[in-house]
Amino acid sequence: GAWATGGALNTARSDMGGGGTQTATFVVGGYTTANVAITEEYNGISWAESGDLGTGARQLGGCGTQTAGLCFGGKTTAQINTTDEYNGTAWTEGGNLVLARDKMGSAGTQTAGLCFAGNVDPGNEKDESEEYDGSSWTEGNDLNTVRKSPGGTGTQTAAICVGGTHPGDADYLAIVEEYDGSSWTEVGDINNAREAMSSAGTTTAGVVFGGTGPA
Repeated sequence: GAWATGGALNTARSDMGGGGTQTATFVVGGYTTANVAITEEYNGISWAESGDLGTGARQLGGCGTQTAGLCFGGKTTAQINTTDEYNGTAWTEGGNLVLARDKMGSAGTQTAGLCFAGNVDPGNEKDESEEYDGSSWTEGNDLNTVRKSPGGTGTQTAAICVGGTHPGDADYLAIVEEYDGSSWTEVGDINNAREAMSSAGTTTAGVVFGGTGPA
């Protein structure tokens, strides 16, 4: 296959959360010259603005679908623990994360979400994971390797955590771990150690792309 250019976002930004499919995507939050609360939806051709978050934030987690999305954590002036649920039009508050953090990995759905790894300033990488049941978060078992800014994809019971950095951007990771809904297990490394990549797919058919690696 090959990549083709799609429609451009209405607001250029970095550090967004999001979820969905190629023809029904949402992105939310992020950073321009300041944190933004903007949500946009993609229909496979173009982007359209939808309901904003209550508070602009960057480096937040996101998962779910365009009509049943979830975003959580992130950073305003400090790390936050808030969770918001999306119905395709507007956001409403859900249960707070146990641990406020940004730069986390995420997977799953609005009613079965997964948050793992992340950062608490100053430069304090985390190995904690949390599971969301549609109303509240509970702690799951820890990753084997602390990290921030990993890639993540899959479901609450079959997820992967890919790459990242620890500690304090000094060490780019190639380590991959799989979650089975109970515990994390190390599996084969990615070819190029990096952080802040995008990822999609499943534990048996995943893909990672982009990111930042060592100079």
